[in-house]
Amino acid sequence: MLGLVVVALTLVAGQTEADTGVCQKRVTYTYTWREKEYYEEPKEHTCCFLIFCITKTIYKADVRWKIRSEIRDRYEDTCCEGYAPAGNPDSGELVCEPVCTSPCSNGFCVAPNSCECNSGYQMSEYSICEPQCTQGCQNGRCVAPDTCECNFGYEKSRDNTCQPVCSSGCLNGECIRPETCQCNVGYSISKNNTCQPVCSLGCLNGECIRPETCQCNVGYSISKNNTCQPVCSLGCLNGECIRPETCQCNVGYRMSRNNVCEPQCPQGCLNGNCIAPGLCQCNDGYNWSEQKTCEPHCSSGCPSNGKCISPEVCQCNVGYVMSDNQTCDPQCSLDPSEAQCIGPQWQCKEGYKMSENMTCVPQCAWCPSNSKCIKPEECECNAGYELTDSITCEPQQLLYGVDNSYA
Repeated sequence: MLGLVVVALTLVAGQTEADTGVCQKRVTYTYTWREKEYYEEPKEHTCCFLIFCITKTIYKADVRWKIRSEIRDRYEDTCCEGYAPAGNPDSGELVCEPVCTSPCSNGFCVAPNSCECNSGYQMSEYSICEPQCTQGCQNGRCVAPDTCECNFGYEKSRDNTCQPVCSSGCLNGECIRPETCQCNVGYSISKNNTCQPVCSLGCLNGECIRPETCQCNVGYSISKNNTCQPVCSLGCLNGECIRPETCQCNVGYRMSRNNVCEPQCPQGCLNGNCIAPGLCQCNDGYNWSEQKTCEPHCSSGCPSNGKCISPEVCQCNVGYVMSDNQTCDPQCSLDPSEAQCIGPQWQCKEGYKMSENMTCVPQCAWCPSNSKCIKPEECECNAGYELTDSITCEPQQLLYGVDNSYA
């Protein structure tokens, strides 16, 4: 009968690596078996008789088992270096898979300590499978294939890119950094970080609504040079519209009651109209004189001692009267007893003096109270008074001697 005993001594003599990661290793073992061995074993037999014993050696054939052993080699399947068994060990089939001492995050181990990244990932210089974003992740980081996580101050756009955020928006501009706008051409950044249109000449009395375009306030309109000018609906002849419906007259003109700038003639324009500062236009029948006044014109002239007082109308000077033959003759209409007509003037007679109303009044050196001078050096008491002692005018006495002052 044969027996097999495997001694636990195994030595790797060599390996052969295949794609499966299974290698062949040579195992040295001791093969032991037993075999029959025939032999004769001497045995002494002693026979004794009455008086003596006889000893005899007898050989007996026998069989015995002898243990034999020898060193043998065999090849066994085992996982190659860098591989480890996998699968069900009871399946009877050795399955080996590579071992990566560092985990293959986002990938799988394809060879000992060699990872292959999953689709959408790429091996970095640090042997780490990092996600790939085909369009890049500017202003963010790629956290999964074609998936960006934006940095603070940026947000994901429709095209899966990280765009800066300006919380107030960037009307008329572009948000180039978080809370930072870059204005379009024709716009500039304001103090509150908004893009406002630029009007290079400004928009006095209006608002700049588009580049180089003003929108005027109420009461103003845009001019040819793109500025807002006040509007005076009736115009400002001889003046300037300085505010809506408000004119400022030019030098030499003054605002009239009906809000019109009229020329001023400091000397006035009697019998004419002021048509320009300091310039009169005379009415029909009047001519401009050397004294810069409008004087009436009498085409046939006026006689001596007379003057033209209105167009084609002559008037004699004081003390003269127009005669039938259109001459101015001296006029003596006063009392001849008081005055005499000498040329164009009156001359009072002796004892008389010319009054303010051009009459000759008598002169008295002295008249008592309550009296008046009625002729040269002749006084007369006023009504209700009488001359008592040639020098005094006393109140007249009523009947029965009653004093008029007590009536």
